[in-house]
Amino acid sequence: MRRLLWLLAPTLSLWIALLPGSSGAQTVDPLTVRFMDVGRGDATWITTPDNRTVLIDCGGAQFGPRLVVQLQTWGAGRISQLAVSQPGPDLVSGCVDVLNAIPVDQVLWNGHQDTSTAWQAFWSLLAAPATPVKSNDAFLWGVSSAMGPATVTVENPVDASAPSNDPTDDGLALLIEYAGHRTLVVGQISQTAASQVAANLSGKVDVLKVGNAGVGGGSSPVLLAAAHPDYVVLSYPAQSPPDKDTLGRLTSTGAQLLTTADHGTLTFAMTASMPPPSVER
Repeated sequence: MRRLLWLLAPTLSLWIALLPGSSGAQTVDPLTVRFMDVGRGDATWITTPDNRTVLIDCGGAQFGPRLVVQLQTWGAGRISQLAVSQPGPDLVSGCVDVLNAIPVDQVLWNGHQDTSTAWQAFWSLLAAPATPVKSNDAFLWGVSSAMGPATVTVENPVDASAPSNDPTDDGLALLIEYAGHRTLVVGQISQTAASQVAANLSGKVDVLKVGNAGVGGGSSPVLLAAAHPDYVVLSYPAQSPPDKDTLGRLTSTGAQLLTTADHGTLTFAMTASMPPPSVER
């Protein structure tokens, strides 16, 4: 049986249980997923219906200050979870600015360290007594607790407390389910990890966010076939687009490809009607 998890300890998890069965006439607040236009790297900002803020990566050093301003402008005075999918500078540098500006309840990572200046600065902040972080944990598979009106499942890594030799085997894949719709956020993962995620997916998704500019397992045919998304979201610098083979794979299932390079930040409001995304430059 597939196990669902979000955090190391059930009492700390952001497991968001589905709303009780209701009629189609009932109105529910949206779960908002923003795929940020960071240039090189990735950053995903999730706002739950009960106003929790979750960040997956924070982009590079140039994007960090802008991300902090956006979070504060939208009233995100506290971050429930800050998830780092990989320790690379294009994902973690902006998190240094976030940690310096906004309290964080929990930081999650995949068990892999990095020698970059960005990662060392991030890791040092986590260890500093003055940094407002309540806990720092590795992703683990297991049963999480229920809280709020959505479902979040960590599909990968299997066990970040015992990381593999290849960091991409432990790259993050996060499935968000709410109001009858599904969004899958995939970071820098290997073909092996992608095959495992595909095997466990059990049904199509509405939105597939592919990290690492589509390079690696995120654009693998087996994952795309299993997810069969309506939308594929891709982030990359405008001056460094993916190759034609990668773009061809991402649209091979008939999905609409949306890129932050072309559209800016893409915002999906997950509701029963699931409207098309809004864009913001």
